[in-house]
Amino acid sequence: MADFPALVPAIRPLTPGQWGGATLPSMSGRVSTVRRSSAEIGRRLSLSFEAITEAQFLQIVAHYQGQRSGLDGFAFTTTTLPTSYTPSGHQWLYAGPPRVVDRHADVFAVELECRSEPRGVFRVLGKAFTVQPALAAGVITTPISGAALAPTLSFTAASPLVAIPGGTFTCTPTLAAGSTEGSDPNFSSVVLLCGFNGANGSTAFVDEGPLGLTLTAKGGAQISTAQSVFGGSSLSVAGSGSVGLPTNSALVLSGDFTLDARCRFNASKKDMILGSRTGVNNQIARESGTTLGVFNGSSATASFTTATNTWYALRWARSGSTLYFFGDGTLLGSSTVTGTFDFSGGDIGQLFGNNVLDGFIDELRLSTICRSTASYTVDASPFPRS
Repeated sequence: MADFPALVPAIRPLTPGQWGGATLPSMSGRVSTVRRSSAEIGRRLSLSFEAITEAQFLQIVAHYQGQRSGLDGFAFTTTTLPTSYTPSGHQWLYAGPPRVVDRHADVFAVELECRSEPRGVFRVLGKAFTVQPALAAGVITTPISGAALAPTLSFTAASPLVAIPGGTFTCTPTLAAGSTEGSDPNFSSVVLLCGFNGANGSTAFVDEGPLGLTLTAKGGAQISTAQSVFGGSSLSVAGSGSVGLPTNSALVLSGDFTLDARCRFNASKKDMILGSRTGVNNQIARESGTTLGVFNGSSATASFTTATNTWYALRWARSGSTLYFFGDGTLLGSSTVTGTFDFSGGDIGQLFGNNVLDGFIDELRLSTICRSTASYTVDASPFPRS
C-alpha cells in the first residue's frame, strides 16, 4: 500500500457514508430499520487539483495504477487530507480512474473520486468464515491477511466477521482455530426466529425466520433495553401479557423439533416459554427454579437449577419419541414424549393467562428438526438469519 502523492487539492468535498441496514415492514404499516453492520461504508471524497505539472499528474496516474485501479486501499498524507476526514480503521479506494485535463503549456487539472471502506475485521450480514489460526480476544493491531482468516466466504451466513487486509479490529470473543461462523444449513426448518431487537418499549415483534410470521403484542409484553444477550434488547414479560402467534400449521409440531431460548427470570415460579390451549394444554416451560418441563397431554421434566436475574441458554429437542432437555449446552436428561405439540394460535410467554413469564427472552428459535441429542457448545453469537 502506497500513500497518495503529497499534493494540495484545490477543493475536497466530502460525503458521509452510511451503515448497512434493512427495513422490516409489518402488516400494520409500521416500519422498523435494523442496522446490519458495525462499520460505516461508502464515505465519498472528491478531489480537484488545479494547475499541477505533468510530473505531478503522472504521479497520480501511477498511484492509481499501483493500487490496481481501485482494488487496493491506500491512505492520504495530511498534505492532501486532514486525518479527521478518514474514519477510524478505514482506507480509501479509487471509485474510478482520475480525469485529466491538459489546460495549456504543461499545466494540468485532475479530478478524482474515492470511497472509504473498513480495513480490519468487521461484522456484516451475509458472509461465512473459518478461523485459521486462532484469534485471541482483544484489540489486534497487526494487519490481517486473507490467510489469517482462511475465509470460506459463501455469502449466505447471518452475522460473521469479514477479513480485509490492513487496519485494526477488536476480536470478541476468542475465536478458536477451525471455528466457523456461517449460515444455518437447516434454516429452512426454522418456523420461528425472534431476536426481539428494537427500541425500548416497542411492541413491534418480528419473526426473522423464513416464514416471517405475523406476531401480536398482548398485555404488557414489550421490547426492553434493560436486559439482553445480543443486540441490546430483549422481550420483557413482567408477569402480564405475551407475544401472540398466528394460526399456522407450521407451528403444529408432530415430529422432531427444537426450541432454543435465552431466558432470564425475575422469580422462582412456573414461567411459560411457549404455550397454547389447542385441544390440550401445550406447554414448554421452566416449571420452577429447579426444573424444566413440557406438557402435551402427558408431561416430562428434567432437573435444572436456575437463579433469578441470570441469563440461561435453554433447549428442548425431540428426536422421534425422545425429548432431550438442555441447560447452557449440557444435556440434563431425556424422556419419552409422543404426540403433537400444537402452538398454532398460541403464545410466547404465557398459556392463555396462566403461568405467565416473569422475565426476559432473547434469541428464541423454533425448528422442525432435532438439533442435538448430546451436550453441545452454546452459540456465542445470534442464530444465523439465513
